[in-house]
Amino acid sequence: MIAMKQLLIMIIFLGSMNHALASDNYLYGTLKAYTPYGKQEPMAGVKVSVLYNDKIFSTTDYQGRFRLDIGLDNRLKAGKKIVLKIDEPSWLMLSPFKGELFIPYNLENYELNIKLVTNRSRLQIDGFTASFAGKDNNGVEINQVYLVQVLTSTSRDAAFTTKDFFVQKGFKTYIQVTKSFNDIVYYKVLVGNYLTKNKANIAKNRIRKTYKKYKDSFVKLVAK
Repeated sequence: MIAMKQLLIMIIFLGSMNHALASDNYLYGTLKAYTPYGKQEPMAGVKVSVLYNDKIFSTTDYQGRFRLDIGLDNRLKAGKKIVLKIDEPSWLMLSPFKGELFIPYNLENYELNIKLVTNRSRLQIDGFTASFAGKDNNGVEINQVYLVQVLTSTSRDAAFTTKDFFVQKGFKTYIQVTKSFNDIVYYKVLVGNYLTKNKANIAKNRIRKTYKKYKDSFVKLVAK
């Protein structure tokens, strides 16, 4: 009986350890580009992937956020050098330079910031100005839209898992990060990009009816 209990404890421990390791396999980041006015703005709908392994990719949401499951490749260990690429070959990745970085040992507390130069970017460094022309910036301009909030969580993994779920269902999905007065970070998963409240309510009702897990979804107005 004691041996059986010890075996069960070991199985539970290993399961918990594997779960922890799985959550550490995600490389989170934000992608921004320099605008014609020299400011940095998030880029939506940009595919970020690992060079030589197209299975590891993520598409940025309207805040430029993404996550890469580097656990899909057993060769990608902490401290190993990787090269990131984007699906716009005419754009220049300023940071990390040439897309090269070393996998950090503590992924849970690490967030990568990718900075791009597009063909409409303008940079000013130490009094020198460089401008680029010839191609439109594909950033998403949102003045005032209605979104359906389907999840609020303190878990970043839960938020990105929910985002991936709705993306697979054909929804435009984003993550909004906020911090409370007592410094608790909340991840809000938002669905859609509706110009009218009526269309947003139709989407909300569809989500509540089809996906019971998200029966508490509600509509909110977002201004950029």
